[in-house]
Amino acid sequence: MDAVSDVLEVERRRLRAMVQMDADALAPRLADDLIFIHSSSAKDNKQSLLSALLSGALLYRKLEVSEVEARDMGGWILLTGKLAMVLFTNSRREEYGERFTASYVCRGGHWQLCCWQATRLPG
Repeated sequence: MDAVSDVLEVERRRLRAMVQMDADALAPRLADDLIFIHSSSAKDNKQSLLSALLSGALLYRKLEVSEVEARDMGGWILLTGKLAMVLFTNSRREEYGERFTASYVCRGGHWQLCCWQATRLPG
């Protein structure tokens, strides 16, 4: 597989792990220095994101990507696309779409998400 195909597979597995609240599958796909900016403008690092997921404060029920574009930037991969989601934040259900930008780096032979930024779509 090429780098772009590898990252697209890692991203698919990362999203599945987030919905399944599978920390063992999710943690190795997140860089230790992760910057995760939610569409609400909240900011998480690896530990705070994992803590929110495992505590139930943040529950993803659906994460479906579309319009994904991937670019090999020479040492890192840039993903952009749309994400349809259903989630619960502090027991409040939300359903909306967002555009995202994700950066993946290869460390120790494994691709990891190092930066995520999302913007909520209108409507």
